[in-house]
Amino acid sequence: MPRVPDMNFRFGHSGSIFRHPVRLPPASGQAFHNPPLFGCQPVCLSTWVLDHPLPASTPAANAHTQLWPRQPRLYFTPVVASTPLPPAWEPGTFPPEPLGISVPLHLHPHLTPNPLDPSIPTLLWDVIHPPELARIYSGRHLLLPVDLKAKAVRPKASELYITSDHPVLASWMTIWGPIMVRNSDISLFDVLHAIYTYLQEPLKPQEIERLKSVPGNEASVQYAAHQRATDSYELYSVAMKSGFRRVDVLGGHRMFVGLRPVVFQDHTWKLFLSLRPGPVPRSY
Repeated sequence: MPRVPDMNFRFGHSGSIFRHPVRLPPASGQAFHNPPLFGCQPVCLSTWVLDHPLPASTPAANAHTQLWPRQPRLYFTPVVASTPLPPAWEPGTFPPEPLGISVPLHLHPHLTPNPLDPSIPTLLWDVIHPPELARIYSGRHLLLPVDLKAKAVRPKASELYITSDHPVLASWMTIWGPIMVRNSDISLFDVLHAIYTYLQEPLKPQEIERLKSVPGNEASVQYAAHQRATDSYELYSVAMKSGFRRVDVLGGHRMFVGLRPVVFQDHTWKLFLSLRPGPVPRSY
């Protein structure tokens, strides 16, 4: 039974402070330890053209672009090309597959982790809020609304199976089961709404007892519920009266990072939900 993840960090709107000692980080790797949110260095990409080279400015090494839907093969023109160019890789599949290789599933780029900087998700969303409040962080540093009617997967799918690589959520999902997304033609709204409603489910009495079996968890989940009620748009008294919800076991790890498709050798696949600590910028 894992501890409720805790952190010291500013969460939600300015003036809201989420304080906890760190017990279980959401992931390992340099990008997840004190990541500089919106503090990345600008990248100058070279010119990308279709089968026809043009003069380039500054070539970028190992540059990745979001391709949705699949486009013809792209070439970039370095200033000096003396060695064969590395293959172009299409993001959104794991392990990554070269362009032209058939894979069973392609996710909309807004749902996938940012391949250039995981600390700046493509889709900015605090999972305590409904999908309508999600935003896209544009290249001009603007927060833009999401086209929730856009198709989430290609080719068309009527059912998605979502689990998680977050250690705490993955442990609880062995009890709760996976997130199931069902519709005749699944959209971005369907995916985000399924995640939101799944995490808004109240905790059952036996689940609360399991939670309390770990020392320190009760105080952590109480503070997580308080912070959720403070940051949400529900009346505070109404939100607290509803009791603990599934999202509270995540502590402050409420920032949507993306869905990571894992394709297995038999061409079956799963989607893994990634979460991390905030803050989540807000435009509302």
